[in-house]
Amino acid sequence: DVAPDDPESDFEWGGVSNEWKYKLLDPVADPVGMALYFEWGIAPTEAELEFKLVLDKRMGNFLTAFNAVIEPEWEYEPETTARETTVEFDLGAVYFFSPAFSLGAALRNHSEWVPGEGQEHSALFLGPVASYAAEGWWATLTVLPQIAKLMGSEADADNDLVLSEHEKLEVRLIFGVDLQ
Repeated sequence: DVAPDDPESDFEWGGVSNEWKYKLLDPVADPVGMALYFEWGIAPTEAELEFKLVLDKRMGNFLTAFNAVIEPEWEYEPETTARETTVEFDLGAVYFFSPAFSLGAALRNHSEWVPGEGQEHSALFLGPVASYAAEGWWATLTVLPQIAKLMGSEADADNDLVLSEHEKLEVRLIFGVDLQ
């Protein structure tokens, strides 16, 4: 611990990541929108890749979207490397009450796999989503309570939820700014 009047400070580098998105099909001009997403990240003790397929379709005031995600991760420890792969499926639907405001629901299935050991756990989340968009920025709030354990580890044997790896409630606020 550093005393408040001590001029010494600590610095910790948390890593770096990079995201790339590529639109293959437009949800307005084509029967369905399709995009590919790729992210890589590296830190002093871990590395990860994320691959995502994004499908979406707008029909009048309704918008539906589906994401399939595969995310291999490596955690470096002295003399060993721990590996796991996250597999996630997300489904959402919203209704636009105006061009700027929408409400809907999101369903999320999050599973983790350990090479050589198989599936570690799988949890299901379901909850409301609200979004607002203005010129130059947007924000989305999602509240996802965990509703079921599809598969749990020994740590979750006495629970109906996967509490060893997830919270009972996940809240996400995503804020975006258009830089064009």
